[in-house]
Amino acid sequence: MRGNFQKNGIDFGTDWSGKIANLLNRLTTVRDTNKKDGIFWFLFISLFICFITLIVYMTGGTNAYVHLMYVPIILSVFIFDKRIAVLIVLFAGIMVGPFMPFNIKEGIMQTPNTWIFRCIMFLVVMLIIQVLLGHIRNFNDLEKKKAYEDLFTGYPNLNKWKSDFNCLPANLDCCQMVLFEVINIETIARNVDYYTSQETYKKILELCSGFFKECQVYAVNANRILVSVLEENAEEVYGTVKELISKSKQPIYINQIPVAVILKAGMVTMSGQEEPIEEVALKMEKALDQACHSQKEVVIYNKVISEEISKHYDMLVAIYHAFNNNEFHLVYQPQIDSKSGRMIGTEALLRWNRNPYQNLSIAEIIKIAEDAEFISTITKWVIKNVISQIKVWENQNKNIRVSVNLSARDLSDDAIMNYTMECIRLYDILPEHLEFELTERSIIEEEGRVFHMLREMQGHGIHISLDDYGTGHNSLLYLVKNLFSFDSIKIEKMFIDHIENPQNQLLIEGIVKAAHKNQMKVIAEGVETKEQYDVVKKIGCDIIQGYYFSKPVLSVELEKMIN
Repeated sequence: MRGNFQKNGIDFGTDWSGKIANLLNRLTTVRDTNKKDGIFWFLFISLFICFITLIVYMTGGTNAYVHLMYVPIILSVFIFDKRIAVLIVLFAGIMVGPFMPFNIKEGIMQTPNTWIFRCIMFLVVMLIIQVLLGHIRNFNDLEKKKAYEDLFTGYPNLNKWKSDFNCLPANLDCCQMVLFEVINIETIARNVDYYTSQETYKKILELCSGFFKECQVYAVNANRILVSVLEENAEEVYGTVKELISKSKQPIYINQIPVAVILKAGMVTMSGQEEPIEEVALKMEKALDQACHSQKEVVIYNKVISEEISKHYDMLVAIYHAFNNNEFHLVYQPQIDSKSGRMIGTEALLRWNRNPYQNLSIAEIIKIAEDAEFISTITKWVIKNVISQIKVWENQNKNIRVSVNLSARDLSDDAIMNYTMECIRLYDILPEHLEFELTERSIIEEEGRVFHMLREMQGHGIHISLDDYGTGHNSLLYLVKNLFSFDSIKIEKMFIDHIENPQNQLLIEGIVKAAHKNQMKVIAEGVETKEQYDVVKKIGCDIIQGYYFSKPVLSVELEKMIN
C-alpha cells in the first residue's frame, strides 16, 4: 500500500527552541486584539510608566531605575502599531525628563541634553525592536505558509487538510473526500522532463478547482490531489469526478507539447467527524489503490473493498511465505516440431506445491507479485533453476531450448539481464538453449528501451519470443514496422480454441505468412485435439504446444518422454 498520510508532526517536548518559538509566535500575535482590549493595554502601559516614574522619584531622582522604562516601551511595540508606540515612548521620555530632578535631595535638575538624549535613545530602541519584530513576523508567516501551503503550486497541502478536517462541524449532514492520483506523472517526467510533469500536475489542480468550485482542493504531493466536498451527496460528487476524469483525457498542452494524463480516484463518504482522520485517510488510500489495480476510474470505499484488499494482502503474505519455504517448483510443457514430430523445446511454468487458494491461478499469483514489486525475486529464482536444468540436459546430450516468461516489471531495468548472464557463465550453458517469452503488455509502454535490452539478449545468443500474439492492438505493427525481429511468435490460445472458424484460420494463416516473411517461427499454443493439430499443421505453424501432446510435467517425466 502506498501511504502518503503518515504523521510527520514534530513534538518539541522539552526542546527550549520550540518553547521560544512558541513564545515569539504568541507575542507577535498579541496585536490582533479588539478595540476594548486595546484600551485596556493602553491604560495598563500608561499606569506602568507612571509607576516606574514614582519609583525613580522615590529613589532620589534619575538613576538606574530609569532603565525600567524599556519594559513598557517594548510591550508597546508588540501590542500597538508604530504611531501609538511612538506616543508611548514620548510619554515615557517626558515622565522621566524635564520634570524629574537629577538629585532630589540636593535639588539638582536634569540638563536638557540629558533628558533629550534619553528620549532619543528610547525612540531608537523602539525602532530597532520594531524592525526586529517585523522580521520575526515575516519569518513566522513564511513558516506558516510552508506548513500549510504547497509552495510550488500555491495550493493548501496535506497539513492544511488535517487542520481543516479537525475543524469540521459535528452536525455535518454529509461530506465526501476524494483522492486523485495522476498515474503516469513519473512516466511524463522520464520521457519528457521534470518541468513538464510539474506543470501537468498544476494543470490537473486547476482542473479540479474548476470542477469543484465551492470546495477545497489540496495538493497532497507530486502526483496526488485531495478534494473535500461538504454538503453534497455521494451521487453528485461521483458524477462530477467522472466528468473531471473524462475531461482530463483530453491532451494537456505544456509549452505546445501535448501531454496525455491517466487519472484515477478513490472516494470516501462520511458524516461530520464520525471517525478519526487516520481512518478516513486509510479508506481513501484503499479506494484509490483498488481503482489503480482495476479497470475502474473511480472507486467508492465500502466494506467489500476493504475485504478484497485484506484478502489481497493475505495472499501476498502467503506467496512470500511459500517462496521462502521452497513451496514453488517448475514443470515443463513440451514444444513439438510440426514437420519432424520431434521435441525441440519446452516452456518452464511455475507451480505452487500447497496452494491454499485453490482458485488462484499462476497468472494471478504473478500479478500480485508484480503489484508488490516482488516479481523480480521470483523471476530470478526461475531463471537460475531453468539454467541449472539446462546444464543437466546438456550433460546428457539433450539439446532442448527452455522458455521462461518475463513480466513487465522484469524489464524495468537491466537487473534481470545481468543476472541471467551471470547464471549462464556460472553454469556454463549454451545461451541458445534459453528463450525469454514476453507479452505485448510487457513491452508496449517503453518500446525503445525494452527493444534495446532484447537486442542485447539476442546478441548473447538468447532467443526471444512474443507471447499471446494477436491480443494487443499493436500486434501487426510489430511486424509491419519491423521494430524488432523476434525469433518466434506464439499465437494466443483463444484463436486455437475457435480454430474451426474459417475466419480464425484465415487470420492465423496471415500471421504465419507475415512471420515467415520476417524470418520468424510461429508457435501454436493450447492445441488440445487432433482436429486442432491437423489445422495448425496444415496452416504452417512451425511448433506446436498443448495438452494434445502433454500437459506440463516435472523434469524427470520430461526426460522419459525425450528418451
